[in-house]
Amino acid sequence: MNERIKELINLSGIEIRRNYDENGSTPAELQKFAELIVRECASTAAYFSIENKRIHPDIDPREMPDANRMVYHSTCQCVANEIKEHFEVEE
Repeated sequence: MNERIKELINLSGIEIRRNYDENGSTPAELQKFAELIVRECASTAAYFSIENKRIHPDIDPREMPDANRMVYHSTCQCVANEIKEHFEVEE
């Protein structure tokens, strides 16, 4: 289990005892749950550019010059990848 995910589990108040937490979840199940959340966050970052969401009220990606729009989209993709790398979650 990724160290940062372990830290977040501890911060949440869940106490893992040997192979099960107090609710009966295994560490593997907690890991899977955490990975699903990480993937969802990364997906949100990736699709932010695809849906042309605004990063600022005055900036509309659809009105950007093509070169700027490409940088905007690739930046969103890089953020998505960084999120997954930070938590050591594979594709």
